Amino acid sequence: VEQPDIKSEQFQKKLQNFFNKGFGAFERGNLDMAIDLLHQCIEMSPGHSRARKFLRAAAIQRFNKRNTSTLQKRLAEITAYPDYLKTTMLLRSGKAGKALIAGEKLLQKAPLSVRYVCLTADAAIAAGQKEAAIMLLETTREQTHDNPALLLHMGAAYQQVEDWRKARDTYNNLVNLRPHDANAMKLLKDAEARLSMSGTWDEVGQQGKDGFRSL
Repeated sequence: VEQPDIKSEQFQKKLQNFFNKGFGAFERGNLDMAIDLLHQCIEMSPGHSRARKFLRAAAIQRFNKRNTSTLQKRLAEITAYPDYLKTTMLLRSGKAGKALIAGEKLLQKAPLSVRYVCLTADAAIAAGQKEAAIMLLETTREQTHDNPALLLHMGAAYQQVEDWRKARDTYNNLVNLRPHDANAMKLLKDAEARLSMSGTWDEVGQQGKDGFRSL
């Protein structure tokens, strides 16, 4: 299949058109249309962060309107399980880009499932979309209580972008939840060490060549 020229004016115009219509539908509260159009945006351009952000917001809003009880939310998660298996198989077979798209569709059905979010975040990282992974994890944490699996994935995502301060804070929350978890404690200490090293090198860099020689 011939791949579209993403740099062409025609492609960019089409992409912008999808986004404008999708964002407009989101503002009007037409969540079904917004989700369809914004999903087409990220299929065309996986790095379109604004489309992914509003797609995520629309999916959560629609889910919360349709599923007001814990039982309804649990049933929605069960119904989406075949999509979870599909996403898992794509990711394991090395098709990260397709796994990410499948994961986005999965999250349209159960956007607050920690298991599904973590899988989609893994796919995003494998596809080179680290910021997308962080956005998915952070928006889930805003909607749910602290969950050990979610915090573990968030810490790993922050490590991927070398945000050691947020990694440290996240692992600290994980240790508070699991004070006897040796792995959580190790991750926290590693993040603290990385943060300390980062601060040291920043200070040395400001001192110039003499600072490096002194260190």
